Amino acid sequence: MVLLLLFASVMKADGTVKKTELNVVKQFLVRTFGEEGALEALQLLKEFLKQNYNVAEISQQASLYFNYSQRTELVHLLFMIAAADGLVSESEINVIHTAARNLISQSDFESI
Repeated sequence: MVLLLLFASVMKADGTVKKTELNVVKQFLVRTFGEEGALEALQLLKEFLKQNYNVAEISQQASLYFNYSQRTELVHLLFMIAAADGLVSESEINVIHTAARNLISQSDFESI
C-alpha cells in the first residue's frame, strides 16, 4: 500500500494525472503482481489519487518494509513516473525528494 500512496503522490504532484504516468505504474504492477493483482492495485490507486497524504510519513513507513536496494529502485521508479510525460516538474521533484530523504542517502538521490 505504501508504494501506491507514493505513486499517487508523485502522479498528482503537478496538478494532473497523466495517462503516461498511469501506464508506467500499470506496467510495474503487472510485472510485480501479475494481471489480477495489478487490477486490484489500480482500484486502490484510483481511490488514493482522490486524497492527499503526508509523503514523509509514507516514505518513513516504506523504509521499514524495504531494504536499501529496493528503496533505491523505488526512487528510480518514482522518477520514471514523473518523467513519463516527458517533463519532470519542480513539484514532482519536491515530492520525490521528500520521500527520498527517508529512503536513501542524499548522495544516492543526487546521482539518480
